Amino acid sequence: MPFITTPDQRVRVFISSTLNELAEERKAARTAIGNLRLIPVFFEAGARPHPPRDLYSAYLEQSHIFLGIYWNSYGWVAPGAEISGLEDEYRLCGNRPKLIYVKQSEERQPELRKLLQDVQNSDTACYQKFSDAAELQQLIENDLSVLMSEIFQNALFEHQSNAALGPGDLKIDALPLIRNTIIGREQDIHDVSETLMRPDVSILTLLGTGGTGKTALSIHVAHAVADRFRNGAAFVPLAPVSDSQLTAFAIASTLGLQDSGKQPVEVTLLEFLVDKEMLLVLDNFEQILGASGLVSDISSRCEDVKILVTSRSSLHLRNERIYPLSPLEVPESWVDTREELMKAPAAALYVERAQAVNPGLQLDGENIKAIVEICQRLEGLPLAIELAAARTRFFQPAALLSRIEKALDLVSKGPLDLPERQKTLRAAIEWSYNLLEPETQKALIQLGVFRKNWTMEAAFAVAQSDSNPIDIEETTERLLDASLIKPVHVGPGQEPRFSMLQTVREYAGEILELEPGALETKLRYARYYLQMLELSEDQLWAPNSEPWLDNIENELPNIRASFYLFTENGDYENAWKFFYLIAPYWGVRGGSSEAPAWIEAAKMETGLQLSDAHVKGKALLWASYVGFYLLQMDRGFQLVRRAEEIFRTIGDRANLCFSLVISGGYSVWTGRPEAAVKLDECAELAEVIDDRVVQGLFYVWSAGHLQKQGKKEQLARNLVMANKIAFEHEYKIILANLLHMRLTYLQGREEVAGEFPEYLRTYEALPKKGYQGYKSAALAGCTLALIYSGRLAEAGPYFLKSLEYARGSGQKEMEFFSILAGCQYYGLIGNFRKACALLGALDAFAKQTNYFFHGTPTWEYEQARSLAFSDQADEQRTAWYDQGRKMSLDEVILFGMRD
Repeated sequence: MPFITTPDQRVRVFISSTLNELAEERKAARTAIGNLRLIPVFFEAGARPHPPRDLYSAYLEQSHIFLGIYWNSYGWVAPGAEISGLEDEYRLCGNRPKLIYVKQSEERQPELRKLLQDVQNSDTACYQKFSDAAELQQLIENDLSVLMSEIFQNALFEHQSNAALGPGDLKIDALPLIRNTIIGREQDIHDVSETLMRPDVSILTLLGTGGTGKTALSIHVAHAVADRFRNGAAFVPLAPVSDSQLTAFAIASTLGLQDSGKQPVEVTLLEFLVDKEMLLVLDNFEQILGASGLVSDISSRCEDVKILVTSRSSLHLRNERIYPLSPLEVPESWVDTREELMKAPAAALYVERAQAVNPGLQLDGENIKAIVEICQRLEGLPLAIELAAARTRFFQPAALLSRIEKALDLVSKGPLDLPERQKTLRAAIEWSYNLLEPETQKALIQLGVFRKNWTMEAAFAVAQSDSNPIDIEETTERLLDASLIKPVHVGPGQEPRFSMLQTVREYAGEILELEPGALETKLRYARYYLQMLELSEDQLWAPNSEPWLDNIENELPNIRASFYLFTENGDYENAWKFFYLIAPYWGVRGGSSEAPAWIEAAKMETGLQLSDAHVKGKALLWASYVGFYLLQMDRGFQLVRRAEEIFRTIGDRANLCFSLVISGGYSVWTGRPEAAVKLDECAELAEVIDDRVVQGLFYVWSAGHLQKQGKKEQLARNLVMANKIAFEHEYKIILANLLHMRLTYLQGREEVAGEFPEYLRTYEALPKKGYQGYKSAALAGCTLALIYSGRLAEAGPYFLKSLEYARGSGQKEMEFFSILAGCQYYGLIGNFRKACALLGALDAFAKQTNYFFHGTPTWEYEQARSLAFSDQADEQRTAWYDQGRKMSLDEVILFGMRD
């Protein structure tokens, strides 16, 4: 039956223009449209109780033709909006016929010039120039008449063409309309379209977890390629279908086929499709995987039908191609401008959807920072971001962020027109979870204890069943198929790793808490990582330590979570073990700034009694070692004294020797008189136990004592011996400590100037990964050596690289060397703003920590101060200095790196 309208329903023409400057022209347009018995639609036609954008969007939706009239003004831009209402109307008109009329002028606003250029470049509109209202009326009447004639002729041609088509040439158009733009998926649309159209591809599955945007992507792809199929394209929503035997009926219904009852509907469907060239989109296939055979039959018997499937699980067909769909890329934490924010697709999606419900949204510094964190917390999951953005109607992003505790609870209600499975994140995940077998469900909730990612070995240790052993390899494949976990990219030869989205992890964690064996699962997890660290204990300072260090680096989130599991459950002995096993890693790869929090959580300074004195002694020893790099001198010295007493009592000579070298170093640094006694005892004991590492550290850490005693020859011999041990035995930790002593105890500009080759050699000898603070210090030494040898022009790259390594290294004294070098470098090149700011931050930190300079840095500091102020402490330089005093070391380092 044809579509029959009532007589009052005529073609509506939406008129877009500024109200004031084109009043006469708007009257002319109204007259022209009325003369043709069409309906003119004006935004201002009657007062309506709706926001302006909602109003003109609704009017446009109900109009058939877009008519734009432009002169000089770009129009009004609402607070928080990026474009004017005038441009927004043009952007919203979609693929409607467009008639554009531009009044001649030389005074057009730049924004309008750009919009008109876009109109011309799009090549999708009739573009005319006019000089006055009378000419405009004539142009509109003529153009509308021609347009209506073309529409009639095209419709007649299409009708005649369809009448001449055979059954196999029937054109099917069963695709949902595209209502919203898709953001961040442009490359995916291109790649999926190209893959789908390859001759060797008949079934392509968009595979991804719930909320990644598979449905939206499939609709956009279908629209992009539909014209390349003789019989068009059809979209079949399968989410309501729970019985796989009803799949054929759902597809047939979409295609307009009737089930006659004379033969199976599958046969009717195949007979219809056998001579068709079309695209079939099967959306949400995961709950009817039993119907995979039907898909295979269509593919094998209907050679010109291509099938695009969206699913959270693979169909496991021989001719199936998989296109894994990942979440959107999120912005980096450092992003602080609108331009940088909008480069990240996740943030662009949030902003676009948020401004749709709150046009007044301001992208100021606070909201940008909040949007970055929201996108990161939601891991770029499009559904989560869209649901969060909907809340921006009530909360600014910064306020919304403060209300987020868990991603699952972030969005309790989605838009009413969403499917039930997507109205909340919880529903989206629960949908997938309920499709799993009970054993696979149990494995999923146990794997939820992992942070970041895990190996197959770790999963085997943690995921266990009371009744039957879990086949972890098979279970992992099932979870991968269900898109509830995903593989992690690893380097060649590395063990495979897997991860899950934070939202899935939260869901699994909630279910785990309801399980009677929840605590035991968590403790299995913690004990596994404790055992892993115990196996690596003797390897972290060894010559071939890099694989061990890399492994710990990969597992840091799990190690951290395991430590806190022990402290929360009162197992302090294992928590202390964790501390002394991870501390050597911190010294090499960074992260020592975590140590104070660990010490507090494990109650290491409360006099807590442990059953194992060896564990207690080692934990205190390594706490003192870390304290040295955090410049906690008094605290560190008290800790190492307690460790020393324990090792003497239990007769542990190896750890006593190490305690003595640390204690001796503290004594030298803080000016305590027992330095000589500690270091001499250490030297004797190191010879007896033949510990090369401790011997090398003794030679290094005795430098300060010998320098104070004026024993320059012995100091030189000791440094030579330390250097020999470091390079012969490839002990990088000795090399790093030796660097520290060179920077601290060289005398005068000439000695420092001559050390450039040695500093560079040390830098190049340190491993590519880790030792960030030491690399920073080595390059700071290169910078100072070049400055003191009159090669200032060469110093810049070394200095900037030094700052790069220093940032976030966690080794405060190493950062000091970089900042000292920066004060002098910037002072010499005349950048007094940076020189003064760096000096201010250095002074503020020294005051806060009671740090005082030793040896070489003492006169280097005076040199830096002299250069920063050039003997004239004017108001401007004092202001820059005060600005620096308010910065942390990391903040001032970042300031020093910026152009």
